Amino acid sequence: MTILQLNAIKKEFADEILFENIDLRVEKGAKIGFVGVNGSGKTTLFKIIAGVTEQTTGNVTFPNGTTIGYLEQHPLIDSDESIMDTLLHVFDDLIELENKLRLQEEKITVIPTASPEYEKEMSLYGDMLDKFDDRGGYRYKSDIKGVLKGLGFEVEEFDKEVSECSGGQRTRIAIARILLEKPDIMLLDEPTNHLDLKVVRWLENHLNNYDGTVLVISHDRYFLDNVCDGIAEMENGGLLYFDGNYSEYYEKKVKLNEMIEKQYNLQQREIKRLQGIIDTFKSYNREKSIKQARSREKQLNKIKLVTSPFRNETIRMAFEIDRESGNDVIFADDISKTFGTRTLFENFSMHVIKGDRIAIIGDNGCGKSTLLKIIKGIVQPDTGEIRFGSRVSVGYYDQSIGTLNQSKTILDEIYDDFPELEITYIRKIAGVFLFKGDDVFKTIDSLSGGEKARVMLIKLMLNHDNLLLLDEPTNHLDMASKEILEAALDDYEGTLIAVSHDRYFINRFAEHVYAMENGVITKYIGNYDDYIEKITDQEEEDEESQGLTKTALQKIAKKEKENQNKIKEQKNKIKELEKQIDELESKKQQLEARLADEEVYSNSDLARSVNTEYESTVKLLEEISEEWLLLTSE
Repeated sequence: MTILQLNAIKKEFADEILFENIDLRVEKGAKIGFVGVNGSGKTTLFKIIAGVTEQTTGNVTFPNGTTIGYLEQHPLIDSDESIMDTLLHVFDDLIELENKLRLQEEKITVIPTASPEYEKEMSLYGDMLDKFDDRGGYRYKSDIKGVLKGLGFEVEEFDKEVSECSGGQRTRIAIARILLEKPDIMLLDEPTNHLDLKVVRWLENHLNNYDGTVLVISHDRYFLDNVCDGIAEMENGGLLYFDGNYSEYYEKKVKLNEMIEKQYNLQQREIKRLQGIIDTFKSYNREKSIKQARSREKQLNKIKLVTSPFRNETIRMAFEIDRESGNDVIFADDISKTFGTRTLFENFSMHVIKGDRIAIIGDNGCGKSTLLKIIKGIVQPDTGEIRFGSRVSVGYYDQSIGTLNQSKTILDEIYDDFPELEITYIRKIAGVFLFKGDDVFKTIDSLSGGEKARVMLIKLMLNHDNLLLLDEPTNHLDMASKEILEAALDDYEGTLIAVSHDRYFINRFAEHVYAMENGVITKYIGNYDDYIEKITDQEEEDEESQGLTKTALQKIAKKEKENQNKIKEQKNKIKELEKQIDELESKKQQLEARLADEEVYSNSDLARSVNTEYESTVKLLEEISEEWLLLTSE
């Protein structure tokens, strides 16, 4: 079933066409990712679908009654209410129905049970009760708590006022709201921005189990691989659709570009051949030859031109080293760092060998960037020391781009660090990074985040260091630039340590993953997928237990037994709750039948007693269901 149809959508601003002839048919339940360079119109198209912005021409159609939820890239959510109360508004109609039920219950208790009105009101009450139950009336509070927990909120934060929340927390509240609304079509504009990896994994799982249709704009290629079954690419004012996830799309797009490039080159040769014939005929300057030239010109004009697949320019880069380091690159011994009363990490040691490729991952604020700065020497550890091996030269990429002088021009920023280079050479390199002509005279503070990132990469590339410390290097880069950076790092012959939340990037380069959690840094062999496999299966690598003392092994065994006992207790508790839920559901149905029994509703005292028992049963069922949901979502 088609749930959304876009026909010949065009959008222009001040006579400038952003895109046109956009056609797309979306089937119910589809999960489609929208990709394309910044400024290609992805967000504008989403606003047109959501009804926030009007298209210049074309039609957006969907079946009557279709509900649409739209998560903006920078959601504006503010409230003086608590997080919980804010999300309760999603269920205002359900809460209103719940209040009507309470009023109906009060109304029934004062109506004579033998009257026809009593039977009529009881029938109405039963209908309302069924409607309330069908729409999830007994679980909506549990649903809110489950979603908030999945999005990384602690239970004690549920009562926190939204106005006191950080920007990242407000984004998660906005995501929670749209997930709870469960629209037929969900439009998500960069939903994974600023989310921890654990939360992103939960969101991926939630969307995969979602019955509705999801359209998502994202630069997170791993997310697009895990969630999407189709990719819509917006490029050069148009839209191309590809079946499959991002990796499948990328492979198909490369082949498509190769085919178009061949067609383009063949056509250009044919055009050049025809133009040569035309010029030759014209040079004869005879009536017959002029007629032949005009005939060939008509033939030339009928050719439908193939557009070059490389209209959008991309950067080019390569990381070379001036000299090789020794085999031992970094010795980190017993490193600890505390800020105030919070310990980021302690007793951390690592030995980095030449050629190692290490990814450092963990939740926001756990200390990943701080660890990289300690290695670089920007921040001093509280305990321990960092030692470098022989001939190690360190290049550092700062995710905040704070090492750039905001008042300098691009040209001066590069030249002041590399005064030995000719100005013409610097301008040439800047051009390779898409700073053309007078662009090099722009000041750093006037640049976008992506442009500043490109300046940082130029300086990093020119340094020729044999150890690169990269802090979120794919931030601010479009997808094409990410692919080019990854290809350049594939060819890099030095040692690489990168902090990143970009799982696709980590999979591409990492041979070791250092995971930071609760002040502990654990090493895993392999890339991100290998890390996930290990933690999911709760398997321990053999080398983790090698060399441990008997006491240490006993502690590990004790910890594992405690965890097993905890899991066992939790499973028993879940079984017990499920048994209670079944019993209460059965009791609720029995009481509903009794309330509809003439013998009961004809006796006001008995009806009141049964109704009181029914309300307490429903309340207890809701409480136990909430407890069950929290346990099963852990």
